[in-house]
Amino acid sequence: MRKVATVENSVSKIFVLGRHRSGTTWVTNILAAHPSVFTPEHQAHQGQHESAFFSSLVPYCRFGKTEVDLRAISAIFERSDYWKLLFPHTGPEIDIADCGLSAYFSQAMDQAAKDRKCAFWVEKTPAHTLVLRYLLKEYPDAYFVRVRRHRADVIRSNVYKFGNPGSYMDWIRHSVWHELYEKVLDLYDDQIYSIEYEALVDNPDRETHSLFHYLGIPPENNLASGWAADSSFGSKPPEVEKKYLNIIHFNAFLFRFAPRKLCERFVSRWLKKRGGFLPPWFFKVYKGMDADHERANISDTRQPPATDKII
Repeated sequence: MRKVATVENSVSKIFVLGRHRSGTTWVTNILAAHPSVFTPEHQAHQGQHESAFFSSLVPYCRFGKTEVDLRAISAIFERSDYWKLLFPHTGPEIDIADCGLSAYFSQAMDQAAKDRKCAFWVEKTPAHTLVLRYLLKEYPDAYFVRVRRHRADVIRSNVYKFGNPGSYMDWIRHSVWHELYEKVLDLYDDQIYSIEYEALVDNPDRETHSLFHYLGIPPENNLASGWAADSSFGSKPPEVEKKYLNIIHFNAFLFRFAPRKLCERFVSRWLKKRGGFLPPWFFKVYKGMDADHERANISDTRQPPATDKII
């Protein structure tokens, strides 16, 4: 077990990973309910707020290949909701061109945690799962927590939240992405802690105590999220029709034979081809800036797109 960090020496890092709608927000909010753990929170984001730093902002600015790209990253990030929640008043001056991407992010998180006298910070962005190899390399001393949930429940929730429940293609798309996320996580299973959503529902005290024991944080009784659940449904979850269950089971069968490394390579190439975009909630509360305008002002658009990737 690693030594528990204290505010006087260093701040321990926790990343919560997993497919969207698997319970990652719930687990993060439980962690953040502990007085030793910090994460930025806001009612508009149902508690914990995602940074989307490595999965969206970094590729949006061409993966920080040049100094102007790096400075574009910091300029945009420091106008985001996330930064405003880290530092409600005046934030620290961190030279991203001097320290690099990962150190820039961790220094900001460390300072925000120390400002609250917390020995831990937790970050949760489901899409960071796709850059897990990079995060493990850059943060070798961090804790990584994986949230797992029954396949059909996760896919159903994603379809109802982000797609059309009557569309075959949406069921296929979310089913495929669920399997890809699981393959990437399985590849590094020996380096991350797994918590089962269903076990957390059945026995929250036991599961939270086990999680806090792994992290080296003294557990507290009756620790629970202080935020309402972010449900995809207005009432009781609907049953998944058999034709859509068949899609889920068929994709699961196909991916049984897909090598994990191959799936990770596919994800890496997909990220490279897709490039970056900022989520619509990036400036949801504070309306910090027009990101496209800011990037155009900062970044030298005559340079070719970056080819160096973070995974």
